[in-house]
Amino acid sequence: LNTVYNRTTREESARLGLIAILVIGGLLFFFFRRPLGALGPLAVVTMAVMVSTAFAGMMGWKLDLMYSMLPLTIITVGVASSVHILTEYTVNYKKMKDKRAAIRKTMLMLGTPCLFTMLTDMAGFGSTNVSSIKSLQHFAWYSSLGVLADFVLTVTVFLSVLTLFKVTTSSVRAVEGEPEADSDDKQQRHFSIRFFAALSDFDVRHPWKITIAWMIFFALLGVGMTYLKVDSNFLNELSTKLKVRTDTEYVDAVMLGAGGLSYVFDSGEPDGVSDPEFLRRLERFQNRVNEETFIIMKTMSIVDLLKDINRSF
Repeated sequence: LNTVYNRTTREESARLGLIAILVIGGLLFFFFRRPLGALGPLAVVTMAVMVSTAFAGMMGWKLDLMYSMLPLTIITVGVASSVHILTEYTVNYKKMKDKRAAIRKTMLMLGTPCLFTMLTDMAGFGSTNVSSIKSLQHFAWYSSLGVLADFVLTVTVFLSVLTLFKVTTSSVRAVEGEPEADSDDKQQRHFSIRFFAALSDFDVRHPWKITIAWMIFFALLGVGMTYLKVDSNFLNELSTKLKVRTDTEYVDAVMLGAGGLSYVFDSGEPDGVSDPEFLRRLERFQNRVNEETFIIMKTMSIVDLLKDINRSF
C-alpha cells in the first residue's frame, strides 16, 4: 500500500497539474487571444509551484498525498492575480498609449486588492498548520509560500515582461467585450456585457427574494451535512480502479484481513498474565473491540490460546 501511495502521489501531482495548465491555458488564450495572455499567467504559477517544491525539499519533507494537490491549488488560485492585472493593463494601455503609465495606473488600482487577496489566501491555507496531522501542517507552509511567491512574481516579473510585448487590437477588444472589426453586427453588444447587465438589474429588482431563497437553500445544505460520516479507512482514499484496492478488499472479505496490529497490555505485576482477573479484563476488552469496531475482522489474544489448550486436554 505504501508503494502504491507513493507512486500515486507522484503521478497524480504531475497529471493534475498538466490538466489544469491545459484547461486554464486554453481558456486564457480564448479570452485574451494572444500567447502572452495564456503563457504569462501560467509561467508565473509554474514558478510559484517550483518555489513551494524547493522549500519542501530544503525542509527535508517527504512528498505525501497532500502535495499532489499543490500544483492544482496554486494554478487555480494564483492565476487570478495575473488575469486581473493583465486585463486592467490592457484597458489602461488602450486609453493612455503608454506602457509605463498603464502599468503605474494598473498597480494603483489593483495592487492593494491583489495584496489583500494574497494575504487572505495565505491565512486560509496557513490555518491548517494547527492540525495534528503532519501532512496538513506541511501543506499549510508550502501552499502559503506558493501563494506569496505567485503574488511577488506577478507584480515584478510578470509586469516587467508585459512591457516587452505589444498590446494588440484584438486583445483589447477581447478584454473590453467589444465585437471584432469584421463582425456581422458591429453594433451588437457583447454577450458577457448583456448577461451581467441583466443579472445586475435582476439583483436590484429582487433583493429580498434572492436573499430568502439562498437562506432556504443553505438551510437545506445544513440538513444534508448531518448525513456525513467520518471514515478514516486509508484504503478508501484509493480509487476502486486500482488493483491493489480490489485485491486488498478481496483478501479482507475472504481471508479475514491483509494486515495486522499487535497490542501489548501490562498487568502491572510479575507473571500477571496468569491472573484470572487480568485475563477476564483482557477478554472483555477483546469482546468490545469485536463488537464495536467494524474494520477489525478477527482478534486473537492469550485468552484464546488458553481456551484452545484447555479444550485440547
